[in-house]
Amino acid sequence: MCANSLRRTHKLSKATTLVDAFEDVCTMDAPLNERLAAFSDTLRELNFPFAEAYDDLFARLYSGDVGTTAPAVGEPAHAAVHASGT
Repeated sequence: MCANSLRRTHKLSKATTLVDAFEDVCTMDAPLNERLAAFSDTLRELNFPFAEAYDDLFARLYSGDVGTTAPAVGEPAHAAVHASGT
């Protein structure tokens, strides 16, 4: 799945700096893929030169099925994942 296909309804406020965009993403009440897509949109709108590299990175992650073995929402994480070992 390409990062560009993850564009959804969440839109960040009109950030003018990278810091503003990041803070907006951190406070969004949305799944991670939607936060990443919104951040990518903002990078492009602000014309950051690394916006394409950001998209390429996440496209590679999605094409490699990253996260497919992660627990589903509401499912407990495996004990080895927890630093405390519990």
